[in-house]
Amino acid sequence: MSSEVAVRIEDLSKTFKVYSDPKDRLMQAFTPWKKRYSEVAALKSISLDIRKGETFGIVGKNGSGKSTLLEIIAGVLSASAGTVVVDGRVSALLQLGAGFNPEYTGRQNVELSAAIHGMSARKISETLQQILDFADIGWFIDQPVKTYSSGMFVRLAFAVAILSDPEILIVDEALAVGDELFQRKCFARIEQIKESGATILFVSHGLGTITEICDRAALIDEGELLMVDVPKKVADQYLKLLYANPEQRSEIRHEILMDEVDHDALPVQDANSVAVNKIHRDEYFDDGLTPESTLEYPRQGARIFDVRVTHRDCDEKINVLIQGRTYKYRYKVEFLSLSRRVHFGMLIRSTSGVDLAGLGSHATGESEPEIETGKIVEVEYEFVNVFTPGVYVVNAGCSGFVGESETFLHRIIDAYAFRVEMMKTKRRWAGHVSIASEPAFKIKFR
Repeated sequence: MSSEVAVRIEDLSKTFKVYSDPKDRLMQAFTPWKKRYSEVAALKSISLDIRKGETFGIVGKNGSGKSTLLEIIAGVLSASAGTVVVDGRVSALLQLGAGFNPEYTGRQNVELSAAIHGMSARKISETLQQILDFADIGWFIDQPVKTYSSGMFVRLAFAVAILSDPEILIVDEALAVGDELFQRKCFARIEQIKESGATILFVSHGLGTITEICDRAALIDEGELLMVDVPKKVADQYLKLLYANPEQRSEIRHEILMDEVDHDALPVQDANSVAVNKIHRDEYFDDGLTPESTLEYPRQGARIFDVRVTHRDCDEKINVLIQGRTYKYRYKVEFLSLSRRVHFGMLIRSTSGVDLAGLGSHATGESEPEIETGKIVEVEYEFVNVFTPGVYVVNAGCSGFVGESETFLHRIIDAYAFRVEMMKTKRRWAGHVSIASEPAFKIKFR
């Protein structure tokens, strides 16, 4: 295995035996020639390399095989076929607290669990106070863990696993534990682990987290690896698949599998040298500023079209905006079937896929009770451009009831791109959003 690879997975498959009756499991041992079970394929011939030092995300709906894959990598489960080679010391946040003895105190369980994670007695002694401070459960640390609340239990288990100085950290939806302050502390510790050069495997249904902290991501569906690409593209395809109706799923799966992935492609082409159509002196439409990551959900009763940003006093579309000014984001929706309780929405993202701002009629309490087939509706959002200089993309969406269930009638990811510029100045902003139109902080020497 290459020295640059932390985890190599080759033709990995995992099949579980499912018994319809518990007694069949016992009878199977005595009559092995008679099959008393059915087989469920959790993973199907997965091959994947995870590089050292990268943060790798895994997404997929419940039951897709994500946790099974992590458990095999962590050594908790054995594979039915194929191989997994791991190069590095692993710490896994899978089933938090697994192995804790309910009769032992928290302190005793910390020492036992740390030893299981491979920490030496000396290292445990040096790290113990740090683990206790991180868990922050006070005097309960010397009480039996059977008296703990579920939140206290997972805080302690998380602290042990995340402070064990791993070379490979495996996290399976564990960051949903605790209150917001504790979650922020966990993320800060993961950032430290990442900066130390460790490899991180991360499963989460929080797609914003995946796109924000991961270098690459994989989409797993029905036990198959459908794609590996930049996190934003993987997240978008996952959502497209998630919201597809049963008739469309197989076609979308096929499209994803057949899609040629360009790992080095940028989501937006930002070319200043192409033809430019002037609208105002400093606001205009740049023909070269076109999203290359546009992704349409299947139409299930509506069609979104004519997406554009305009000046608040002009109907012509523009995509080069000035910081601090007010604009309108508009799109039209043609209804292809009778739809009820219809909502509209928009979402502005960075080109890396981080959600920055959005608004929907769900939030404002506005909806259309019923819209007939053939009607065309124009949706309009007025917004103040508080974004710092850079390129951004905007989504457009329409949801409602067709029949008895609510679904996206149509949605376009990265439907429109715009670039923010500012008037000539020496000011510099950090992040994506400007919190003040004028410099808001001063340095005083006393």
